[in-house]
Amino acid sequence: MKCSQTVIKDQNILSSNFKQLLSYCNDIEGQVSQKLTRTKHIEDQLVGYEIISKIEDDIEKTQILISDIISKIDKLDEIIPDELKIKNNPDKYSKIHKIKETHNLL
Repeated sequence: MKCSQTVIKDQNILSSNFKQLLSYCNDIEGQVSQKLTRTKHIEDQLVGYEIISKIEDDIEKTQILISDIISKIDKLDEIIPDELKIKNNPDKYSKIHKIKETHNLL
């Protein structure tokens, strides 16, 4: 009888310990899940910042390229006859004029 009471008591202790362990594991799992979510969010932000930085670099390179093109167009305008000059024919070369106007605003 005493042995049986001891076994039941030990089973109750084990059961209680197992419940505590399960609760502890669930807490750890929840904390790890939260940290993974935060880490993923931070990773997404870093990737976003890298992409923004690359886009800014590309924009800067494009602006430099446009400046070079406009400079070459202006040099070309200096040596061709007046009737063919880009600056004298805004209707004929409307896209070039629009690019120059837009670029000058930047």
